[in-house]
Amino acid sequence: MNEWLAAILPFIKDAKMSAILKEHVALLEAQRDDNIRLLDKTDAELASEKRKTAHLVQEVAALQVKFAALQPAKRHGETTEKILLNFFQREDIATPKEIAAAFELQLNTAKYHLDILEKNELIRWKPPAPFKTVQPGGMEITDLGRAYIIENNVEAPPTRDSTYT
Repeated sequence: MNEWLAAILPFIKDAKMSAILKEHVALLEAQRDDNIRLLDKTDAELASEKRKTAHLVQEVAALQVKFAALQPAKRHGETTEKILLNFFQREDIATPKEIAAAFELQLNTAKYHLDILEKNELIRWKPPAPFKTVQPGGMEITDLGRAYIIENNVEAPPTRDSTYT
């Protein structure tokens, strides 16, 4: 019983009113106890649903990874693949200017293709060695880029001379 009710009950003179008041208090306490049990049950159900939801989120993430692995590799355009192949075949780094010259492209066009390769993590920027101003930084192929060349069997296009032999 509530402390305040216990404190005022001795002061209630009318026995009939006192009995009614006690009955109402008992009903209120029973309702309160029922509501507390209901809230506890609801909290337990919510906690269970939260655990199930977290588990399902993990399952969805795992399935998305599997799905992505099953998708065919996205192929890039012919020029982009030729540039990647050039990085695959070379031993050193290359600057955008060198790539533009090698493929007879405008510098902005070469940068466009290099951006595609870099965004797909097939090449990366390699900064110059510290304290060495002789060799500037440049682009180099990544392991992912090497795997792309091998998995997609990217080959150099036939030259004009090889088509007539």
